[in-house]
Amino acid sequence: MSLWQSFDLVLAQTCGLPYATSLRSRVRLVGTPSYDIGCAPGFYYSVLITPAGHAFDGLERFFGRIAVNGTDSQSGFAALQLALLRPNGSPRGALDICQTGSHRASIKAVAEGRAELAAIDVVSFKLALRHMPETAAVTVVGCTSPTPGLPLITARPAVELEPMRAAVREAIVGLGNECRKALLITGFEVIEDRAYDVVEAGWRLLEDRGLAYTGQSADIAAVGLR
Repeated sequence: MSLWQSFDLVLAQTCGLPYATSLRSRVRLVGTPSYDIGCAPGFYYSVLITPAGHAFDGLERFFGRIAVNGTDSQSGFAALQLALLRPNGSPRGALDICQTGSHRASIKAVAEGRAELAAIDVVSFKLALRHMPETAAVTVVGCTSPTPGLPLITARPAVELEPMRAAVREAIVGLGNECRKALLITGFEVIEDRAYDVVEAGWRLLEDRGLAYTGQSADIAAVGLR
């Protein structure tokens, strides 16, 4: 967070959640990479996974342990919490939350049966399918609603955005076809800042329901999430 807020930050990438809820009043939006994930350019979603062979009766009946990469993550935490809300928007009840530190670790936790549900950024999951044998031990049971992807930002007020955007596009093309295919990246999209309003609105809803938290895992019990 200190890097993202640095006054001399030229270019960085952040998660959509911290951008939408606290950063966008302090930085400028450059744009968002697009990926080969069957989604609108610049958008993404999360896949919901459970242990393979696990009896899953649907989100509406779920009360087990969930693995999250971090409580400041849109793809691994906020999107999952929103998916677990009851149809009327009320919380489903206290959940046992395990913070793993990464999507990769969350996949391992579910594969090994240490968690019963996790939301994994679809780009991360598609890469995991190629490189993690643990994915054979998980089952995709659904996905979350698409939201704008991880934005590139700058904190420099005098920097002209169009030349920077052109440079990013040129850099993506310069990766070459094989590298872009390996990374699943297809291009670069300039999304309007207001597109991230849906991310902020989701987080404010979780705050209202007492489900938004950005502290350490040891403190989760203090807000009734564990």
